[in-house]
Amino acid sequence: MQTDLVKRKIDQFLSKYRKITFKKGEIILRPYDEIVNCYYIKSGLAFTYANSATGSEFTTNIFRPNSIVVLSAAISENTVFCTCEALTPVVAIKVPSRDMRQFMQSDSQVAYYYFEQFASALSQTCVRMEAIMFGTAHEKVASVLCLLHNRFQLQNNQIRLNLNFSLTHRQLASMSGLTRETVSGEMMKLKKDKVIDYKSGKIDILDLEELRDRSSVGHYFAETI
Repeated sequence: MQTDLVKRKIDQFLSKYRKITFKKGEIILRPYDEIVNCYYIKSGLAFTYANSATGSEFTTNIFRPNSIVVLSAAISENTVFCTCEALTPVVAIKVPSRDMRQFMQSDSQVAYYYFEQFASALSQTCVRMEAIMFGTAHEKVASVLCLLHNRFQLQNNQIRLNLNFSLTHRQLASMSGLTRETVSGEMMKLKKDKVIDYKSGKIDILDLEELRDRSSVGHYFAETI
């Protein structure tokens, strides 16, 4: 009930601001942009990624509906070093960072609600860091797919799941710390073994238990992350 109350407060606050749309692939924020606004995701998915000096790309976060892009930077008035891009078409509410800070400072329930979200996101990030640091390329790809399933599953008991958005091998490579060519090879192995299926960027997980066994993070899924 308390969560419902907090969400009503957030909806009332957001009603004062205008919606803005982004096409798939459109850049929402670039590195070192001045953070004068943050973006509450109403629908669609956005992701942030960093680029190395050699051009390698690494995905740092995926934002779902009801997430706020660059909230941490907006609150702390820090610089963002990542690019934020629309993974799918996105509808967002554009909120001045100053107003968001004042809103959270004025209501401890709202501040705690977002603190819980930060804690959950940090936990998921730590597991993903472990997944891509240890194990073989095959284990890393399987781990990233497991984590995606865990985050985007439609029902807790669903085994076969379409991730419901196109995910290229470039993006999987960015999430796993591997090259696109390596990811393509490992995806082919998983498809050949009927662990997954994919076509045109749509991924079906056919055998979740086997996928978890092949990953380096399967032991975490006794409980939901």
